[in-house]
Amino acid sequence: GESETVTDEERRENSQFLDACLDSKPMQYLLNYLIKKGVTKSRETLKRLLNDLWFKLYRREVRDDSSGFEHVFVGEVRDGGVIGMHS
Repeated sequence: GESETVTDEERRENSQFLDACLDSKPMQYLLNYLIKKGVTKSRETLKRLLNDLWFKLYRREVRDDSSGFEHVFVGEVRDGGVIGMHS
């Protein structure tokens, strides 16, 4: 892996993607459920949590070379083969 730097444009795209997700009926249901259970207090709190879970970079091979979203939905290459891509 190679270290990545998230640009302002990518941050805007991630935010717009999360807004679109949170506008969906299943995510609205989830938000209401999590508020009732005391897990989150607001849409913005849930959005920040999802942003951290999906887009915050972490170390796979080197510092900041992967994210949860990339691993699960896009996939990554290791030793000539694709790993992740669990969707």
